[in-house]
Amino acid sequence: MTTKISVGDVIMIPIAKVGIVPAQVLFVSKKYKNVIQMGVYQTCLTSSNDEFNYSDSFCELIYTSQEMIKKGDWILIGNHLVAEQYKDSSLRNVAGSLYINDDFIRRLAPDEYSKYPKMLVSGRGAVENRIRKNFPENILDGNPERPCP
Repeated sequence: MTTKISVGDVIMIPIAKVGIVPAQVLFVSKKYKNVIQMGVYQTCLTSSNDEFNYSDSFCELIYTSQEMIKKGDWILIGNHLVAEQYKDSSLRNVAGSLYINDDFIRRLAPDEYSKYPKMLVSGRGAVENRIRKNFPENILDGNPERPCP
């Protein structure tokens, strides 16, 4: 059975020497095969069953592949409404063009390129390294919820 990834899906990402970090799918591209944007919560858990506060803000907004979820490396635990402040988080620069979701808005002038985040799709290792930078490296101490420093 194929796992269908949807906007709002909540996933748990195990990070070595850190713990389990929840993230939420904010955008699923139909134009770019298997590409999603996810927001990584500012929370580190000791178990994928631990509760956490969905109102926390995100440490990172990352474009990546759906593959780690489909293969079960990252655990899909449910779906939660995306906070209003993140509804337009996919506004980005794609090779000099401005997009929101899969919708082309316009070509950007070269002096505008830096005004918008680039859509850089990261693989598993790069995603996990980016997440790891937001948390202190320590042995899990039984504290079920540790915020980013």
